[in-house]
Amino acid sequence: MQIQYERDPALRRVTVTLRGEYDAAEVVAMFARHSVEADWSDARLYDVRDLTGRPTMEDLRLFLQLDSEHRPHGPEAILTSNPMLYVSACTYAVLGRPNLRIEVFRDTDEAARWLEAQANEPRDGMNR
Repeated sequence: MQIQYERDPALRRVTVTLRGEYDAAEVVAMFARHSVEADWSDARLYDVRDLTGRPTMEDLRLFLQLDSEHRPHGPEAILTSNPMLYVSACTYAVLGRPNLRIEVFRDTDEAARWLEAQANEPRDGMNR
């Protein structure tokens, strides 16, 4: 699996593009990179349109644990056009919403607009 990581300091946004065959260990490494680079408060766009395969429910729970434990936490948008990954991404979003500002999109522009709007929203006491 290839992971491309792009930072836009002006937008305070990180775009992570995942391509190729899904690999849970590589996604865990991606979360570790967020920790090393201390970018948890930035908005994040996960582009998984070119990813094949999909995470298990156990994988999703592990990723949510890794994703939810950092504060402050910026908004996350997941972008996919793959119907199976869309279902997995929606499941992740629903499970994560108690602790995360997260949405799933099929359209790049719509995801970007949502992330931009979230940057202008006041944060609640949980820094979601």
